[in-house]
Amino acid sequence: MLSSVSPSGCRCHEAPCATRRAVSVSILFFCGLFARVVLARALLAPVVLVLSGILFHDAVAAEPEVLLVSAWHGNTIARYDATTGEPLGSFDPDGQAELSRAHSVRLGPDGLVYVASFSGDKVTRFDPVTGEFVDDFVPAGTAGLSSAADALHGPDGDLFVASFDNDTVLRFDGDSGAYLGEFVAAGSGGLEQPELMTFGPNGNLFVSSRYAGILEFDGMTGDFVRVFVVPVPGVFDDLHVILFGPDGRAYVSSFENDEVRRFDATTGDFVDVFVAAGSGGLDRAHAMAFGIDGDFYVTSFATDQVLRYDGVSGAFRDVFVDAGPEGPNGPSHLLFVPVPALRLSSLEPGIAGSPSAITASGAGPGERVLFFRARRAGITPTPGCPDLNGLLLAPKLVRKLDADASGVATLTGTVPLSLSGRELVMQAIVKSSCRRSNVVKVRIP
Repeated sequence: MLSSVSPSGCRCHEAPCATRRAVSVSILFFCGLFARVVLARALLAPVVLVLSGILFHDAVAAEPEVLLVSAWHGNTIARYDATTGEPLGSFDPDGQAELSRAHSVRLGPDGLVYVASFSGDKVTRFDPVTGEFVDDFVPAGTAGLSSAADALHGPDGDLFVASFDNDTVLRFDGDSGAYLGEFVAAGSGGLEQPELMTFGPNGNLFVSSRYAGILEFDGMTGDFVRVFVVPVPGVFDDLHVILFGPDGRAYVSSFENDEVRRFDATTGDFVDVFVAAGSGGLDRAHAMAFGIDGDFYVTSFATDQVLRYDGVSGAFRDVFVDAGPEGPNGPSHLLFVPVPALRLSSLEPGIAGSPSAITASGAGPGERVLFFRARRAGITPTPGCPDLNGLLLAPKLVRKLDADASGVATLTGTVPLSLSGRELVMQAIVKSSCRRSNVVKVRIP
């Protein structure tokens, strides 16, 4: 029998973490006799809870979160432990995505991370756990897209992309990425160099326009509504981001004046200065987010840091992510992402001709776990799970295993010599609750 250790950062809510014994089933790994995936719709009735864009089984406790920070100068997305701030590496270490000036990082309704590549003029998708490149959802220059500043899904599921150079917001189909037209006309309401966007409590789209302020547009038609927050030259200028907080107020950062102010979320009237200019060394305030601890996080672009403030008073607490070799190089945006409850380990040792094993953990006791393989990552709909896409292109079913009492299933077998030198990607899916794991990539030596 093989044992499996709870993943790093495992949070046990009702019982102490225990060493998990894995169910091992010997098979011939990747023997070429596997059929393409055909999942019975009747066996895949979705029982899911939507939480921050990630699908979770309603009986599974939420996992810890990871902090993602887009690194403008580093051309990547840096990852950090959301509790400690410890570095966890970066997205796409091989550079397959060819990111150039990563400006915003968002979580899509499909559970993938969407990154607006400013100088790449495109929107790219990644696996949120492994950081593996999935695809260019909006390829470079589509519909004249120039300097993609943000890519945000709307309440209807469509993707809205700020085209910085064209002073407009473009709309794309949320499933296919097909261009649907210009949502906010070029220059509408004085829109100039749009940056970060958000949909407000009233359903309207709020866009930061560097010199025009925060502009509000009708969330259905894209028509200009009003200037929601007017900049004050030399005092509160170059407004980059608007965030609607848990207190029902609107938070706006000033890149030029190094501070964050609060406004009434309905009227746009000034409330107070929440983070004072330069507090904690804040220099070029950019993106903001509330963390799982209730504190307030702000990217300090000029100092390559993420600073943490009290979520109620705005008082400086500490430097959560510091500058350095593993710090964000030009942090322009940040996002807290839940770690999927279903986790797939690496394939060990993954050598051709040798016995190897890969473990899925986080399933419910007795749940059927499906292991898939493919040659590369991609998007494949899961029959019977309308809200779940697999992240492998043309996946093949390797094996079905039932999880043990600890929710663990381990696939074991010998890797054929014929796979030597090839690259494989793997993923697990729990069919009874329509949950997917992270994607694991391995090159077979």
